[in-house]
Amino acid sequence: MKSLTNQSDNPDYNINFLIGINWIFKSDYKQAIHFFLVAIVETDPSDEHYSIYQSYAGLSSVLLRQLGGMHHCYHSSKLTLPVKPEVWLNLACAEFLSGNRERAMKALDHIDASELSASMAKEIDCFFEMVGIREKDAISFLNRDNILNKFMGQPLRKKPVEVEHIEAFIRETAIKRYKDAMLKIHRKRLKDLPDTVAKNSASMPDSKAE
Repeated sequence: MKSLTNQSDNPDYNINFLIGINWIFKSDYKQAIHFFLVAIVETDPSDEHYSIYQSYAGLSSVLLRQLGGMHHCYHSSKLTLPVKPEVWLNLACAEFLSGNRERAMKALDHIDASELSASMAKEIDCFFEMVGIREKDAISFLNRDNILNKFMGQPLRKKPVEVEHIEAFIRETAIKRYKDAMLKIHRKRLKDLPDTVAKNSASMPDSKAE
């Protein structure tokens, strides 16, 4: 598990984070944690992506049923910078994996629906379709931008949630979120990667992955 030093030709995301995302996609969460933690160490806490790195480190730990995973997830949501929607959605996934449906739904309350991108709105729509919404979650006096009101078109019922469904959702959303950044680095730097990492990178999903 050899990590890479982040370079100035990757202004968007730490390259070790992107390699970690690739391991998430492959369901190798132990490898993923290693690269996420390296990305955290290499990144200043004031960086806009720092909370995302923390979030995925915690989520990977929860997927492995390791103690301390939820700490990373919650720490990522309490940073002083504006917290990105994917951090709250990752936290909701982690809570569901831990059997805490009520806390999962509360995590999503923090998302400002008025600021969601189309792709993130679709992710949350899919999430609610997967887990359902309990009748008492539909609160009429909530602000119109509250995340629950935004997606009240989903069936108002509580669905049984299988762990494998949550895991599949995590893998699929991870690769879709960062696919473009991964391909950019893959094409530009593949020849310069150490052999062990180059083999991993060469198997990254191509642009047709959905």
